[in-house]
Amino acid sequence: MSATSPRPTGLDAAPRGVGARIGWALVVTAAAAVICDLTLALSLRLGGQAPLKPGPALVGMGVTWILLLALVGLTGRVRRALVVGFLLVAFLAVVNAARMDVLQSPLVPSDVAYLRTPGFLVEMVGARAVVLGVVGLLLLLALLLWLARVAGRDRPPPPRRGERGAATWIAFRGATALAGVALVWSAAGFNTPGNALRSVYDAAGAQWLSWSPTTNYQGNGFIGGALFSLPAEPMERPPGYSAQRMAEVAEKWAAVAEERNRGRDATALARTNVVVVLSESMGDPAALEGLQLAEDPLPTVHGLMQEGGGQMLAPHYGTGTSLMEFSVLTGQSAGLFGPHIVSPYQQFVADQEDYPSLVGWLGSLGHRTVAVHPFRPELYARTEVYERLGFDAFVDKEHMHRTEALVPGGFVSDASAYDEVVRQLEESATPGLVHLVSMQNHVPFSGLYDDPVEVDRASCCAAEVGQWARGLARTDAAVADFLADLEELDEPTVVLHFGDHFPGIFDTAGVKAEGLNLHRTPWFVWSNVEGGVVDDPGLLSPAAALPAVLERLGAPLPPYLHLLEAVQDEVGTIRGDTVVTPQGREVPLDSLDREQRELVEEARLVQYDFSVGERYALAQLWYSGRD
Repeated sequence: MSATSPRPTGLDAAPRGVGARIGWALVVTAAAAVICDLTLALSLRLGGQAPLKPGPALVGMGVTWILLLALVGLTGRVRRALVVGFLLVAFLAVVNAARMDVLQSPLVPSDVAYLRTPGFLVEMVGARAVVLGVVGLLLLLALLLWLARVAGRDRPPPPRRGERGAATWIAFRGATALAGVALVWSAAGFNTPGNALRSVYDAAGAQWLSWSPTTNYQGNGFIGGALFSLPAEPMERPPGYSAQRMAEVAEKWAAVAEERNRGRDATALARTNVVVVLSESMGDPAALEGLQLAEDPLPTVHGLMQEGGGQMLAPHYGTGTSLMEFSVLTGQSAGLFGPHIVSPYQQFVADQEDYPSLVGWLGSLGHRTVAVHPFRPELYARTEVYERLGFDAFVDKEHMHRTEALVPGGFVSDASAYDEVVRQLEESATPGLVHLVSMQNHVPFSGLYDDPVEVDRASCCAAEVGQWARGLARTDAAVADFLADLEELDEPTVVLHFGDHFPGIFDTAGVKAEGLNLHRTPWFVWSNVEGGVVDDPGLLSPAAALPAVLERLGAPLPPYLHLLEAVQDEVGTIRGDTVVTPQGREVPLDSLDREQRELVEEARLVQYDFSVGERYALAQLWYSGRD
């Protein structure tokens, strides 16, 4: 090079030798992979529930490195690859940080469905935050393009075809692109047995928890957590699953049902309205040791819990509405599915022609079945899912009679939602099932009410806790009015009312200190007719809520519900490889005795049969399904 020749500069301006160019690409993308992974880790609010493990973190950086190299192979330039890579990572980090702030839960692959409902995203995080995020990403894009232009000024171009080193550069591009394709192919089957990439993570010390996506992400890194949340079969085929084995299970529980149903009113359910209410963010403040309020925000609910109810164990803290809803309506336990299942509606229910549930069962008995949700119907794919479950009608916010909110710009009040339930029952010529998923107490809470509940003691976030508690108090008053309206309706009616989860407003120290307390939500069964008595089942699994409804009516239970009741009474709530007993103690699954393990095995077989199996036993254990 002569003294007057310009010297190459920039990311692509390594010495002209193709070997040096390749080496430079390897080094620069490796450094970029570290930056990308740390950015995603910070968006998870590290210092949270689980420390980042170094082994899985390094594997995640390796995955990111291969993907960046694949971009180099596809684009032919390091600069272009880094612009695309950094911009994508920045977008994911911003969205994930917002999701963590609002829901205390990380971004999962199935969240891509929310891109079809931008209005929901705006309502959740606020228009100002969305605008700032978009502006920030546009500014970052402009900065990256400017840096790429400056860094690449006077750079030598890659060797062209026929020039020295061209074949080597093309081979490098092809190899990196193929490596990226192979990685994506392996990642798509991450949750299948024997997957190579999963084996690398496992060997690096990754641990996967069925009950906490947040812990999976924080402990194994964003990449590992996202891979673990990819679609896969909801359950592995249980050993011994066959038509003959299911016939044996069905015969056993049919005999149990025949014995236990003697003397019960066989017509009670057919003539009774059934109402199922999921109350958004209704955790039980009384369950928290580190929280003391100046008043009880739930006096009505607590009184009803003493008459026939208690506390239910939510699978997640701060999120998991659709999972609770699914478990209650189907009797299927989140802990028996694979730990990657966080939203059954989106992950597998919407893809089926129909799905066994309370809805289909009551529909087969002649009930008119209606779902009410005072929000957008697209959320959690409810439009498709409710059809699969067997609902005759779905009333969303746009089709409700009343949509008043407690505060300007707030969500539809519970009073308005309860009014819609009563209206649906009044308009039905036959007994009905009305299922309500409320919205009033959904986050955010900041500055909602002028009269927040006074907080005497809290581990953190007293302002938000006071706002949340005031929302609960408004719900509690609406519950009293709702049940009074049902009394005046003068139709046999039974109500199952439960909370879905605590709001994700408590800090990390509080979450750790409270443990399972932050998973305890109130539930009760109420009826305006004489019937049976709901015995205290202890800490209730959402999958065992349906038997309580029939017990209150004094109605016979199908064999399937007798099985669910037995699992609740003798085992408790299954959480992957542990069980939370009705007394609230968490014990290893392998510590159960022989009879308990047999119950779990039969529950697993039935859940597989009903969900992704052949449904050999559905008609004998529950009902014959959709005609």
